[in-house]
Amino acid sequence: MPGCDARNTTSPRFYTEVFPRRTATGEFLAMDSSIFMVFTSADQTLPRDRVLDAAGRERFGRFVTGIPFTKQFVNTVSNYPYPYVINGLLWELPPIIPGDAHGVHAYQAGSPRVVEDWQRALDLVVAKQGLHTICFHPHGYCLPEHPAALVDYADRTYGRRVRFLNCREILDRLTTNLLAGTPLRSATGADNGVRLIDVNGDGFLDVVIGNSHRQITRVWQPAEQRWRETPLPVALVTTEDGARSEPTGVRFFTAAPDGRAGLALATAQGTAVWHFENGRWVEQKGVLPAEADGAPLLTIRDGVDRGVRFRDLDGDGYSDLIVNNDTQNAVFLWNPAAAQWRRASFALPAPGCLVDARGADHGLRRGSRCRRRRRSRALQRARILGTHLRRPGAGLGQPHRGGQGDRSSRAAGDHPEWRVDGGLVSFGRDDPGQRVQREEAGLDRASAVQRALVAVRCATAPGYKICDLRIRMAQ
Repeated sequence: MPGCDARNTTSPRFYTEVFPRRTATGEFLAMDSSIFMVFTSADQTLPRDRVLDAAGRERFGRFVTGIPFTKQFVNTVSNYPYPYVINGLLWELPPIIPGDAHGVHAYQAGSPRVVEDWQRALDLVVAKQGLHTICFHPHGYCLPEHPAALVDYADRTYGRRVRFLNCREILDRLTTNLLAGTPLRSATGADNGVRLIDVNGDGFLDVVIGNSHRQITRVWQPAEQRWRETPLPVALVTTEDGARSEPTGVRFFTAAPDGRAGLALATAQGTAVWHFENGRWVEQKGVLPAEADGAPLLTIRDGVDRGVRFRDLDGDGYSDLIVNNDTQNAVFLWNPAAAQWRRASFALPAPGCLVDARGADHGLRRGSRCRRRRRSRALQRARILGTHLRRPGAGLGQPHRGGQGDRSSRAAGDHPEWRVDGGLVSFGRDDPGQRVQREEAGLDRASAVQRALVAVRCATAPGYKICDLRIRMAQ
């Protein structure tokens, strides 16, 4: 994306709403290099003398915080110098930090010090057997001899261990060697039913291919450095050769604490659940709930997403089941003893948080940024996103009430209630021990793109924290 090296310009909406588009003549994109990768000392496998500077500080950390436009450059992933898939359609080739623009802010334009940082980053990429995508500009950020110096260093130091490839060559190798000749996007640019997922929980990504032509699972054998193929019991998409592929409604989930995968499908034609066990998919009988709120529980209906998601809500290592659409709102927790999902006493704040009647994403996202690992749930509707706080054991979407012997109760009384009400965000009541102010956001639609700002100031009880509050620009 433009400005990816100096501004926080990338966003999930770009990859879901802009990137997949095709031109009037049917051309489409297959690869991107807009999300940077930064090495940090959090990866204990990295050589310390490469990831830290002479003073013991993060060698590459200053590039993340040193851009004056952003203060904190968030357009990054860390310690993963490999191609990865975004939105099921896009290969991301993460450029390595620093780009030469980062060097301009940390040093000055044309500084040879950025070449040394490039070389140390290359050392780490080689150690990780990864990909080094270099970002540089031909208009004064670095000198022409700087990229040439990195190429000379790679050849002189690593020889045939390093191969120089262009994007087309990388794409061809990924498609041939990883995906067995089945690209992420079909010839028309549609979703081709290819997914990368660790099906056996061994820490290595495997490949699932499920379309009208092939249904296979490719399981990586690290000791043998080869793939072993086993059938996939169901397709993930159909009609992928047309202008638009049709999803079948398959949902992946974590079937066991050791990370093994499962997949579930619930349609008007029938339901099925499989677990990956002993190198193959094994069907499980009677584990999926038949209904929720008086209607059949379906992952898809007439091609429309019905808001079934799998997330581990209680931290036991098993995926729990959430269904939330325009008419249903329920949570089912996995019961290992009964080997089935059973309805919980709580649900999301309201129907229509995940998808509406048309299956459109309403932006509910899960976060875990609060102090003491207390999880928050952020409800992002078409107009507003607020943060909701929950203590372990309290119902999702339920305000916490301090109980007998609870420290927050002794310190400051009950935790404040919250609600999202049209254009209002309300956080409980004011009291001497816990100041909570209610702010209102005027969300008048003055133009095609509506912008709003909500400010909530809340000094919460000990152990709690409002960790996220954002506004979504609604079209």
